Amino acid sequence: WRVAADAFAATPALRAHFGGAATWPVEWRAYRWATHVLDSRSIWWGGARHLVPMLDLVNAAATDELPAAAPVHRTAVDAGIAVTRAAASFAAGEQVLEDYGQPNHVLFLYHGFVLPANKHDCARLDLRVGAGAGAAAPPPGVFPAGGGAGDDDAEAPPHHGHRARSLVAQPLRRRRFVSGPRYTACVRAGLLLDDDDDDDPHPGAQPTKAAAADRLFQVLAVKHDEELPSKAGPSLKLLLLFADELSHRLAAYAPSGGAAVDDAEVVPSRSSSANATRPPPFAARTLLDAERQHLADLYDEVTEQARDHEAFIPLKR
Repeated sequence: WRVAADAFAATPALRAHFGGAATWPVEWRAYRWATHVLDSRSIWWGGARHLVPMLDLVNAAATDELPAAAPVHRTAVDAGIAVTRAAASFAAGEQVLEDYGQPNHVLFLYHGFVLPANKHDCARLDLRVGAGAGAAAPPPGVFPAGGGAGDDDAEAPPHHGHRARSLVAQPLRRRRFVSGPRYTACVRAGLLLDDDDDDDPHPGAQPTKAAAADRLFQVLAVKHDEELPSKAGPSLKLLLLFADELSHRLAAYAPSGGAAVDDAEVVPSRSSSANATRPPPFAARTLLDAERQHLADLYDEVTEQARDHEAFIPLKR
């Protein structure tokens, strides 16, 4: 609700700036309700969202609840009429379901649920892109000596970072790769594999894995003032930097002491007792467990590729 609260607080000034009345006879509770309705009920087409009574009642299907070839939800205008075709054939009295085409963190944020089986699922990864945005050093023993992602590169030429930023930062923003001080990616195991290995039956709905990986490593290069990835793929240093980012994020899932977060982990309760605790909601636990697994599997994949990369050191003739 922080974004909605900021927008609500800024509305009177915006209205005054554009010539409207500065006073706005809308209470916060009504604004919050309207924001929630738009976020949770909107149907998108033509780059805009619409409220479509009845259509918004169609529930999301888990991956194993629809045929493998079932399409992702799509509404398009045909002869002035918005048309949504069913994902499959449904018998009379059978619940109509559809593929929302979204990862669980989006479903949880806007709809309050997660799917136990979701082929679109991935972990959201936010990268700060700006001064002082370097990631923390990896835990001891994660990387070979001298090859850690947190090592300073004293040999880098002084113009290196400026060249990378001038050549890449603005093009990234023009191509909407970076819209602000943070870059957001949705990652999971298989990101570094060839697109031929992608089992998603709907290619083209999202950027290919090759394009998504290249975009991610470009941002990492800009963030850490490293050389941009070549057509052959990211350098060893970029792989280690990525592993560092994943390691830093994975550490957030573990409480002090290093034990994995499990069902015994508790969160503050709203009761009057300051020490009262309650288990996190089932959907939240499911989401966090899946995110942690995505990140852990990808971390193993990245570090394995980094080790393979290290094994091929070019020899000088």
